[in-house]
Amino acid sequence: MKKLLACILVLALTTGAFFLGRLTVPAAHSRTFYARITQKSQTHLIVEGIPENDINHRGFFQFDLGSAKLTSWRYTDITVDDLDVGDLIAVTYTGTVLEISPAIIQNVLEIQLLDDER
Repeated sequence: MKKLLACILVLALTTGAFFLGRLTVPAAHSRTFYARITQKSQTHLIVEGIPENDINHRGFFQFDLGSAKLTSWRYTDITVDDLDVGDLIAVTYTGTVLEISPAIIQNVLEIQLLDDER
């Protein structure tokens, strides 16, 4: 009887630890998608996701440039002036996306210019 209670207790503790670990809030995971710039200002971009992206990243997106790191495909720093309408970029972000049209990405971490021919 004691062995049965001990087995149940061990099972309950390991199962509880497993589920408790599953309920913790995961660290913010960044996501990256590829897009073409359709509109540009000094403070924000509107882009269209390319067909090769998953279904959630094929539409139009708007985001502020704010604190986003701007780099070229060689990982050298660039400025907003280096970005042009039609350029292919990789957008890395965390957090939520507001599902309106165009969708608004709130926390862009990095914008990487991919087809830099300069």
